[in-house]
Amino acid sequence: MEALKLKRKTVRSAFTRLFNHLDESAKTEVNIAEDLDCLATFQLLGEKNNELLQLNEDILNLLLMSEDINEDDIEKESRSADEVQVNCGSCGQRHHAVMCLDKKTVESSNSQETTDSSINFGQFNTLTNPTCSTSVFLQTLVLVLRGETQDFAVRALIDTGSQKSYITKEAAKKMKYPALKERTLIHTLFGGMQNPQKHSEYKIFVSDFKKNYHCTFNAFDQDKICAEICQIQTLFWPKELEHNRIHLTDQECLPSCSSSTIHLLIGADIAGKLMTGKILNLTCGLTAIETLLGWTLMGRAPSSSDSISMTVTNLLIKDCNISDLWKLEDI
Repeated sequence: MEALKLKRKTVRSAFTRLFNHLDESAKTEVNIAEDLDCLATFQLLGEKNNELLQLNEDILNLLLMSEDINEDDIEKESRSADEVQVNCGSCGQRHHAVMCLDKKTVESSNSQETTDSSINFGQFNTLTNPTCSTSVFLQTLVLVLRGETQDFAVRALIDTGSQKSYITKEAAKKMKYPALKERTLIHTLFGGMQNPQKHSEYKIFVSDFKKNYHCTFNAFDQDKICAEICQIQTLFWPKELEHNRIHLTDQECLPSCSSSTIHLLIGADIAGKLMTGKILNLTCGLTAIETLLGWTLMGRAPSSSDSISMTVTNLLIKDCNISDLWKLEDI
């Protein structure tokens, strides 16, 4: 790690020299987009910027894997990484305004400082679109959280894009699961800002809805796992599911849940152990995946828009007179 930090120091010094050179050029009448010397400097600056980002990520990963990790080290490293994770006030890309080829953004360092000071940092977040698309299904199912005194039927989401598994604080409190320990995790999505967050870790007890399969695993608490995920609708392909003996708990057992909220996210740390290996590619275009906790569907849902368009087209083929509009039987 020390070698990486030393290399980062060298790269950061080179980055600063290149940046100052471009900044001085921006104060003159030189067009950075046309001047060959500036273009060469610009290209080198971009390379150093990318190298710094990669070094920050490598150092942070090594720090998280260290056994003697502490919160102060993480916060210090996070602040150090944020020094190069700036966004251009004009195009929104991850570079300083002076690196932007748009001449309007590099008229002077004073205007750049004014632009930077007016940036609303509230716009930077790691949330995806909060709306739910009914045309694409995610791997949702209904399962049972087991406790000493009660059971709780909840909706769960299998997401192998998450390294860890999570349970909502509401569900953990309702089941009275004791917290094992508290850990600091860093969440990143689409290259967004990396912010350390504290999470309590719980050992949870899970069963399939019929309580034929039981398992335990650790999950971290989270206020809210995701936005509303629509229930799976099978209006156009129920016979195919019946033929393959596929029963979807997210459709059949959802009324047993107190709400449609996703209370459990099963990440890549657990999801692979729950897969039975049985996968069916349905003729409707969806993929059915069997897990030890029940069947799930994923993929783009079949659409009836083509048949609707065909009906409208047929209705408009016949030439009509104005008088025919009053005779529905003639249309």
